[in-house]
Amino acid sequence: MNNKGAINQDRFNEYRAFLSATDFVEDEKHIYFANANYNAVAVADKDTGIVVRHVPFAGAAAGIKNMHLQCVQSGNRICFLPAGVSCLHLYDMKSGAQRVYEFPEPAETEETLPAPQESWGSFAGDGRVYLLPCRGRQGLWSLTAEDDEPVREDWWDIASGDSVLKHGEMDRDHFYTLQADSDKLYITNVADRTVQGLSLPDEHVRHIAYDGQNFWYTLNGASDIVCWNQEQGVVERYLVPYDIYYIYGIVTYSGICFAKGHLFLLSGDGRFLYVLDREAGELKTLCEVECARGAFSAEEMMPFFKRKDHSLLCMLQNAGEILTIDLKTLEVVQSSEAFGFDAAIEDEVWKYLYKILFDRKALVFEEAGVADLGLLLQYCMEDDRG
Repeated sequence: MNNKGAINQDRFNEYRAFLSATDFVEDEKHIYFANANYNAVAVADKDTGIVVRHVPFAGAAAGIKNMHLQCVQSGNRICFLPAGVSCLHLYDMKSGAQRVYEFPEPAETEETLPAPQESWGSFAGDGRVYLLPCRGRQGLWSLTAEDDEPVREDWWDIASGDSVLKHGEMDRDHFYTLQADSDKLYITNVADRTVQGLSLPDEHVRHIAYDGQNFWYTLNGASDIVCWNQEQGVVERYLVPYDIYYIYGIVTYSGICFAKGHLFLLSGDGRFLYVLDREAGELKTLCEVECARGAFSAEEMMPFFKRKDHSLLCMLQNAGEILTIDLKTLEVVQSSEAFGFDAAIEDEVWKYLYKILFDRKALVFEEAGVADLGLLLQYCMEDDRG
């Protein structure tokens, strides 16, 4: 790296020539994920981490970010769920074939388009995979391994309009839906096709999780952590003390997850991973997040929690960082995603990634064997021909 590149380390967030996963599906040999920084599906060898396939999603602009943040397997296919778009990509794990399905929606404006961090979710129940929308008006959809395309579940109707929805699993037949920044909670039973509407004791609920018996939630504009039960009401309310390190003295959270008897929270700026000490009624810092690639905005540090074996993964959206939490010891290991490319596709992938960076007018410094003056000249010549 030359001196100019070293001086500009703090602008590394513009230099996105690396793969970042927020969710994944795996089989015996491979890991499949959508690259959060570009519009491509990547297939990596489980043992080596080497990417053996890197295929742009069909029908999408090359430079789009955060198009698919979550995914779910249905038979031999992976459903890559919409985030900042309204299309579903189905990827065949055997053949590599893609199928695109556009969800019908009213005409969208800049005000109603989902923000990049608003992602659809999924729920497996009643023999189907249910696709859970990030906006109420998008409707509930489902498919089986044999279906060519998803089917709308017209019985599912909640009064949420354009509100942001956050979902979670309860048991094999039930999932819950929070209408974010409100007190509205819905419980869906997919077996008998019913939706129950509930009112939480607090307004402006931002994040919610379920422990098998109780709901846990946090609020916009407050540090409180509330444990609530449908029959008993508020079980406990933890009043987290003001923290001098936060603006306005309020601890904020960008995401929460309940696993193995513990409530985990990522701070609003993405810098700290906490666990709630229920006996002491306070937050304990499990680790301070340090990004090897420089500084990222809070939106780019949004967490996606995923259970794997005896661990909980906290995958940070665009930063390419993963926090692995041992659920027995609560020890945390932070690692940077370091996917290499198979020699057969390496040149092609680097050219694809750097063309996007050049189109974005991102800061790019010379890197031996990857980005050099020749690559820039080639880009300029091809652009002139266009």
